[in-house]
Amino acid sequence: MTISLLVLGFLLVTVFVINKFVGQLRAMIEIHAFLETKLASIDYNRIQDEIKAIDGVKSVTYISAEEALANFIATTGIQLDSLLENNPLPDSYVVKVRRIEDVTRIAEQVRRVQGVADVRYGKDVVVKLSRFFHIVQVVSIITIILMVAGSFSSINNIVRLSIYARRREIRIMQLVGATKWFIRWPFLMEGLFVGSFGSVVAALFVWAGYIGLAELFEGLKIFKNVIPYDVGMISCIAIAIVVLGATTGIASSFNALTRYLTQDERMVIETARIRRELEWS
Repeated sequence: MTISLLVLGFLLVTVFVINKFVGQLRAMIEIHAFLETKLASIDYNRIQDEIKAIDGVKSVTYISAEEALANFIATTGIQLDSLLENNPLPDSYVVKVRRIEDVTRIAEQVRRVQGVADVRYGKDVVVKLSRFFHIVQVVSIITIILMVAGSFSSINNIVRLSIYARRREIRIMQLVGATKWFIRWPFLMEGLFVGSFGSVVAALFVWAGYIGLAELFEGLKIFKNVIPYDVGMISCIAIAIVVLGATTGIASSFNALTRYLTQDERMVIETARIRRELEWS
């Protein structure tokens, strides 16, 4: 139980880190709309308004030719301003979208705006990133479901062994007229204890492991922000592990005992039927 929840906890942390990384990649996806030369000042406002009006556009930022050249020099370190008589870079708009899946559609609509000479957005990269995001989400969901199922199965087996070891006590309670819920309560409490104890241990290990790794990577500049230091996130994951463990413990105990009592009741009915047939014979 503890191992299953421990693996699940680290998986949730991994999913969080990947989603954080994916979010950073999403923020980097931009559409660059390069404008035609010799546009009137009124055309700039018109083009910006038309781009903003496109469904799915998050923001539109104007980049002048001078700013583009300065950014190029700052990025590459190549001093081109002393070598060039005229700035070859055009004015442009940087468009950010809300969903990466809409980049291609929005880019085509921006291309059709009058005054836009060319549009660049890295089509191949966007397609590959979209596929990667989808695969990560599907794999994460499937793995989490498998881990939860494994935790449920672990507690279920523990409770079944406990029921088998105390089958005589259960039979005595049934003979003296105990109700099913009266019989269930001790096993439900046992399942709650097993699930809660295992989940608390797993949550503590996940908390300590995450904090340790986050502090380690935070101290290494080359790996800085690889594992973001987020106490709120790890607190939510720890609480989710404890709640999941306790809930799984109760649910699996209820399931195991209900199956046992149902099978036992059928066996009693079948035994009584056979006895009546033998007495009649």
